[in-house]
Amino acid sequence: MTFGEKVRSLRMQTGLTQEQLAERLGRGKSYICNIERGTRKTKLENVPDLAEALGVSIGELVDPDDVEPSNPFLEFIPYLAQADEVTLNNIRAILGMPLKKVSLKFTKQVN
Repeated sequence: MTFGEKVRSLRMQTGLTQEQLAERLGRGKSYICNIERGTRKTKLENVPDLAEALGVSIGELVDPDDVEPSNPFLEFIPYLAQADEVTLNNIRAILGMPLKKVSLKFTKQVN
């Protein structure tokens, strides 16, 4: 299963439309549509926000076996999946990324 197929599957499992998922990310519907179709690559820095918006861990969203081993940071994905909010904010600060001020927790909807 490709990354886009996994995003689509998880989105549908949670009962979200592409518009709703895009809204949670502060993006347009086309962003989600292009990810799901595989016409847009997702930056590694966006994966935690996407996982949070889907209500899953990073490890559930990204399978380390499916990722190109050429990027030296990809080996850390399993560790990021287990990191708490303080650790993730420290990593964001080191990388010069915006810090999360409020952590939104989404729960899966049962259909």
